[in-house]
Amino acid sequence: ITAHDGFTLNDMVSYNEKHNDENGEDNNDGHNDNRSYNYGEEGPTEDEGINAVRERQKRNFLATLMFSHGTPMLLAGDEFGRSQLGNNNGYCQDSEISWVAWENLPESNEQLREFTRQIIKLRHEQPLLRRENWRDGMDIKWFNAGGGFQTSEQWDEGSTIGLYIGRGDLKEEEGIWHDVLLLFNPFEGNVPFQIPQFGEGGWVLEMTTSDYSKKGLVITKERDFELEGRSLALFRRP
Repeated sequence: ITAHDGFTLNDMVSYNEKHNDENGEDNNDGHNDNRSYNYGEEGPTEDEGINAVRERQKRNFLATLMFSHGTPMLLAGDEFGRSQLGNNNGYCQDSEISWVAWENLPESNEQLREFTRQIIKLRHEQPLLRRENWRDGMDIKWFNAGGGFQTSEQWDEGSTIGLYIGRGDLKEEEGIWHDVLLLFNPFEGNVPFQIPQFGEGGWVLEMTTSDYSKKGLVITKERDFELEGRSLALFRRP
């Protein structure tokens, strides 16, 4: 998601434009295609609504990274929201712009670091959230918000999606999930997502990047789950 070149994760959701004036090249250095968005104000803000969206987006990006197959690359400091103040070319800086402050973090930064710990722990404990062999017999299905299979037209349009991952050989392993369902809503508004029911036992909400209080919600029949705007949710079997 981020690397040593470009914006940090925090800055990717806080700035529309690069701010490299301190580099001494009249802001001409660094690339301009940052794929970033500030959600209403450029840089730090006291607007609680904007800050809430930014924090949720950080969780979304981190969870997407940690639940992706392959080797995740996490930029140092992204786990607690390090900022380079909009500088996307900080290699030439030996200052607070490029330093990583590990201690005395604001509360929101500590909360993000704890969230990162939790998703790394899940990845470490659950084989379905990582992949070590492409011949492991993993079953993958993509669903739309109506509970049906994702169509080619919906892929082209861009839509809220659900990803099912399963491995039958894990059923007998204690404490190991053999089925998971990930829901993604990239849009601003809430989307009712019909939870597909197949297999045994329904689904339990393990985590969501929006409302922590919903953890443990059990869904045992076809029904809509209100997937909040710009959020993802992870379900497992009971």
